[in-house]
Amino acid sequence: MSTYIDNTIETLENKIWEYKKFPTILIETCHNARKKKIKDLSLNELRTLLQQDIGVPYILPSVMEILEKDLLADSRFYPGDLLLAAISMSDRTWKQHTETGMRLKALLDDAVQREDWRVNSKIQDAVERFRNARVLA
Repeated sequence: MSTYIDNTIETLENKIWEYKKFPTILIETCHNARKKKIKDLSLNELRTLLQQDIGVPYILPSVMEILEKDLLADSRFYPGDLLLAAISMSDRTWKQHTETGMRLKALLDDAVQREDWRVNSKIQDAVERFRNARVLA
């Protein structure tokens, strides 16, 4: 498990975002999540932070731990939305986390071979792109 889980993203990045009236729920969610200990972040907050490329080096180990237990974890919208957020991160991000990317690719390689593997087309397309990504080759 990550050595970061007892810290906040703000502490780890040594950047405090000042409070102000937020124009959107998304910005407010990200702002508040950065102030929580990583071990206390909800699946929804982890998904949102991944999608916004916030604190990825610190939260990715926790995300991987969740996906290793339940590849199709439902963070808020549908089964597999956390996985979709992870595999949709940019190649630039995955180049910085190749070992973790290879672990996730191995999980996906095993999953797609199972008879019970059923995901929506959006996730399936993203899984195939991720499995075939040159950055993980």
